[in-house]
Amino acid sequence: DMQALTPEMIGYWSFKEAKEVVIPDSGIAFYVEGRSNHAHIDSKGEFVLGRKSGTTSGTASEMLLDLGPLGGYGLGLSRRHAVIRQTGDGYEVLDLGSVNGTWLNEKRLVPHKSYPLPSGSHLRLGRMPLLVLYKRFAETK
Repeated sequence: DMQALTPEMIGYWSFKEAKEVVIPDSGIAFYVEGRSNHAHIDSKGEFVLGRKSGTTSGTASEMLLDLGPLGGYGLGLSRRHAVIRQTGDGYEVLDLGSVNGTWLNEKRLVPHKSYPLPSGSHLRLGRMPLLVLYKRFAETK
């Protein structure tokens, strides 16, 4: 069952273009402000937020969530902008020394340092505003 969000939960960002902002059952979703489509990845480990380049730099084993189709290039998104890594009960984010920086809830991240990334966070890659949504992992004890 997909969990729909109320406008209050989304806060001051406008996601009117997204028909409905839903939390995926598994994995993590990124909604771009002002766009109707979103990016979703079902990754068990870690992956890079960025955009595909013409040449394939980076390792084949590296998982890339390509935000280029969502306007990444024009919004200052680096090819390898940030890493999202699964933790015990959620995710964390780490800026890869991107040219235009990464902000979490309007606070600029120090490059190459991990920060907790709670569901509902506002993540900004360069000038690309993203809403991060996922279900907290059930405790498997």
